[in-house]
Amino acid sequence: MEGLQYLINVLADCASNIDYACNIDKTVCMIFPPKDKRKVVTSTFPSFKLDNMDLKFVLSLNIWVTLLLLMNMMIKMCYAK
Repeated sequence: MEGLQYLINVLADCASNIDYACNIDKTVCMIFPPKDKRKVVTSTFPSFKLDNMDLKFVLSLNIWVTLLLLMNMMIKMCYAK
């Protein structure tokens, strides 16, 4: 779980470096369970934070796929400098 929080922190830093801000209402976490139920490691997760605000967990995808793609693009832009 520390790895995901680290990546969220990288996102926040990169967004700040290019004068972007992450909308806490649109930046969410989603857990994808493994297809093989025997490979489930845990069913509880800590709250992840973005700029000291708790991120929400969602159960379904719709607009979130677009937001994930945008976050990926922002990270690439940040590291391209």
